[in-house]
Amino acid sequence: MDIFLPVSTPAGMGALTAAITQVGKPYKWGGTGPNAWDCSGLLQWAFATVGVRIPRVSQQQARFGKAIPLAALAPGDVIVFYRNASHIGIYAGGGQVFHAGGPNGRPIKFQPLNTMPRIKTIRRYG
Repeated sequence: MDIFLPVSTPAGMGALTAAITQVGKPYKWGGTGPNAWDCSGLLQWAFATVGVRIPRVSQQQARFGKAIPLAALAPGDVIVFYRNASHIGIYAGGGQVFHAGGPNGRPIKFQPLNTMPRIKTIRRYG
């Protein structure tokens, strides 16, 4: 039986650190950087910077890594939103999610978790 604690992984913290360097860049559906990003493209790039290869789209990313309970949520964990796993972000701590969300042109930003859509799953990579 796995036991998960609210402790960040080195990979998660490294990916978060990389992701936030992109703050303010525009969202673009299908964007894989470096000038514009969609949600899953941003996370794929951020985790690649720390040597963790993850799938390209949010539905595949929702099945990658280990599922963890909300009580164990830590900075660097990945949060998947909506029943169809169509949006994804990285938990930044302090109740904030860092994510790239539409419509096209909207800046990549921090947003309070309690204002985000329904959580489908939380994943820990690395």
